[in-house]
Amino acid sequence: MCRMLRAARMLCLFLLCSALAACTAMPGRSAWDSAAAQSGAQAGAMPALRPRPRNEFYVQGDGALYRTIACSGGGGLVTCLDLSTLEERVLCSAEGCAHGSAACPAWMPGTGMLFLSQGTLYSYSTVPQQDGGSGMPLASLRAHALDGSRTHEVAQVSGSWQLGVFAQGGGAVYGIMDQHLARLELATGHETILERNFYLNHNFSLYGLGELDGNIVIPMTEDGLQVFYAMDANGIFTELCRGSYGPGCFHEGKYYYSDTVTGSLYVLDISTGQVRHFSDALCEWAVEHTWDDGGVFYTGSARRLSVVAGRLLAEVDARRAPEDFAPQASVPPRLFSLPLSGGGPAQEITLQQLYQGYGVPLQVLAETPEGLLVFGDMPYLGTHIITGQDGGTYPVEAYGESLALISPEDYFSSSPNFRFFEQLPNPYPG
Repeated sequence: MCRMLRAARMLCLFLLCSALAACTAMPGRSAWDSAAAQSGAQAGAMPALRPRPRNEFYVQGDGALYRTIACSGGGGLVTCLDLSTLEERVLCSAEGCAHGSAACPAWMPGTGMLFLSQGTLYSYSTVPQQDGGSGMPLASLRAHALDGSRTHEVAQVSGSWQLGVFAQGGGAVYGIMDQHLARLELATGHETILERNFYLNHNFSLYGLGELDGNIVIPMTEDGLQVFYAMDANGIFTELCRGSYGPGCFHEGKYYYSDTVTGSLYVLDISTGQVRHFSDALCEWAVEHTWDDGGVFYTGSARRLSVVAGRLLAEVDARRAPEDFAPQASVPPRLFSLPLSGGGPAQEITLQQLYQGYGVPLQVLAETPEGLLVFGDMPYLGTHIITGQDGGTYPVEAYGESLALISPEDYFSSSPNFRFFEQLPNPYPG
């Protein structure tokens, strides 16, 4: 009997020590979350994670891009942009299908997100609540065959993933669900909370994440410094480096960023923490401006950096003269590209698209083997009347979005040699 009691005490002591060790995995993690994540890590090999694509509205497959469009009868449709024929078609091979109801293999309850995983395309869209309905909103997670022959609903899951999915890997997506860091298994719809109240407890950015050795690199702000953490598939965080860096982007284990005051460009090796100078080619676009209330603003803090087709893109705030900062002044940003080798000249890209009726630099929506996906044209569609949240009606100027491919060479040299897609109407009649 005494031996049994001693054994029970030893077991309790072991479990207590294990729980305490789990609590030290990362500040802010609960013992339950950490223990669950650690047990998952022991179960098998850790799947590699990758950030969501530059524009999550276009998911790249084999020779195609997938996206969603609205259906005039309600809900949405999954479509396929064929990169070889430049034709868009509904992802449905059912003979005689009108693509207007849940019977269509491409149908989804509403427009939403797409994920391609292990040969299956998954759609996620919120489910409209019935009149007077209450409770947490739900979303439909559906699996679509790539040949358009069939679909089925995997599960109804939380409706709060819509704006928070930032990574994918191992048949799952990762993001923010109801303020929590969580994982959604695509094949089953199973949702796992990895860290509770992650959204509330951390100051972080999910725009333009990095990847290092199969882990996602997430920048956070702590005590006025940028801190880069590597997150694995179990939601375990490891600090990589910290410092006073500027706005930038990740690419192949490096972080390219701009000094907010001087405008100089630097490269941070996120695995070693070493920084080297990259270029001073854009320093002339770094301006200090003092507002009427005495506040100081540096235009270098408003830069957007990205890597496209092996070149660094830098979109700069083009305001330089005092009158450029007047409330009614409209000075569009300018876009430059530089070779990743560093030291080369900055080459301006003058191709444009429209944003709220104003010309801005042409943005790359997706990179494909056949070229860069862009809006080759945004034709004026006239004035549309919309209904605001207050129930009132308001006129807005509407513009179309004509998708096209352009070669990297033509894009960087600002040659408008677009190859346009034959698009389906959006919304699709049905």
